[in-house]
Amino acid sequence: MELEIDRIEAESLNRARLATLDRFQQITLLGKIIFYDQELSVKRNESCAFCHMPETGFTGPVSALNQTTVAYPGSVRTRFSGRKPQSHTYGELSHQFPTTIRNKGGFCRWPVLDMRATGLRLDSALAEQAQGPPLDPVEIGLIDPACMVYRMSGQPYRSMAEKALGAQSFAVHWPANANEVCDRPGRRADANFCRFNLGAVDRGIAQTTFDRIAESIAAFEGSPEVTPFSSKYDYVMAGKAEFTPEEKAGYELFRSKHALQRMPQRRRSR
Repeated sequence: MELEIDRIEAESLNRARLATLDRFQQITLLGKIIFYDQELSVKRNESCAFCHMPETGFTGPVSALNQTTVAYPGSVRTRFSGRKPQSHTYGELSHQFPTTIRNKGGFCRWPVLDMRATGLRLDSALAEQAQGPPLDPVEIGLIDPACMVYRMSGQPYRSMAEKALGAQSFAVHWPANANEVCDRPGRRADANFCRFNLGAVDRGIAQTTFDRIAESIAAFEGSPEVTPFSSKYDYVMAGKAEFTPEEKAGYELFRSKHALQRMPQRRRSR
């Protein structure tokens, strides 16, 4: 699995060097490269893809873990998350729950059911969700959001990131002990505590870049590569295929009043 992650990352880096891309394609491809980059974890051994591989619908790919522990180990291999990794496929479009958080009420998206991202700060729950794993001690395990920016600043795709995210994205005066700090796994008590001794301007640059990194990951997760709409149902809805008689009967039953009466009712937001 790690070899496959490295292969996909190398393929993406090669495309970044050779292809002519518009800005949206640059940001999406950058998000993909970050998604597969294991060097960004505290032990340099785990990427987002470790728990979200394409061949399983961007969820956990190891059958032995799926059948036993269910949860997957983090960058610190003795630490496990609390449940099986959720699928990223169609994550941006699913799991809408009524909420009164927004001033106007309505619906707020909670991607992959973690409920650790509302979308209120970045106007994208998917992007805010992407900021959770890097700082979770049982996942990527970094101690400070600035560590992800620091690690990226030394990667071969830095110039691509500066073009996509902004020329000042890595213009941070890093402390002399930056490597030491970022090699230290975070703990639960560190969740909202920054360990880098950065000035206000440097901290602002690092946080802004961390936000832009999350938005690029969200762009990748919302792209056709992750959300392809390629099922037969999608083709039927697009007028490119037809249901078999049995499929049509099942679809009509599923959409019928009789079927809806069997489904649990949810309270509507007012």
